[in-house]
Amino acid sequence: MRFTGMPTAAEAVEQVINTGSNFSSDCEVNPSANLIYVADNLPGTGGIQRWEFNGSTWNLAYTLNNSLPNGAYYVTADFSGPNPVVYAVTAEADNNTIVRYTDTGAGATGTIVANAGVNQNFRGLRLGPASASATPPLLSITRAPGAVILNWSGAFILQSSTNVVGTYTDVPSATAPYTNSTSGAQKFFRLRQ
Repeated sequence: MRFTGMPTAAEAVEQVINTGSNFSSDCEVNPSANLIYVADNLPGTGGIQRWEFNGSTWNLAYTLNNSLPNGAYYVTADFSGPNPVVYAVTAEADNNTIVRYTDTGAGATGTIVANAGVNQNFRGLRLGPASASATPPLLSITRAPGAVILNWSGAFILQSSTNVVGTYTDVPSATAPYTNSTSGAQKFFRLRQ
């Protein structure tokens, strides 16, 4: 549904889309107002619905539901590139996830980018403005006999995990350059602010 402008008095509400579901909970509209993503948490068939406006009517194009077995509660999208990048919060009652899609069509694959902790849940999801001057950190890795040497610049904290998508934890007292033995378990590294 939508209002015209910012009403200051009673105004009729215009119905834009009827998803036909009692489980729709959030939406994201592109800047041209001709594409809407709707979060639907209907178990088994829910996901992120893509609705397109053809100039006279709104039509459901498809539903993104890979990695969303319980559907989704929240959705947001980045419309700045050639294909929208859509983010969704899954609908589990505990320990839900944030999933990212590059919307290339109905078969787009979702990638889990964050997991809520034990007895925790994500509630809501929005993108904020990006700083144009923010330079992403560069982490370089050099092989050495029996070790790898990690180097970076700036005030970043080194983190490691035994799984590339797993839980990353700070490496205690790590400063650049940091030497890590390769004789132990496999590790993945990243930097955080």
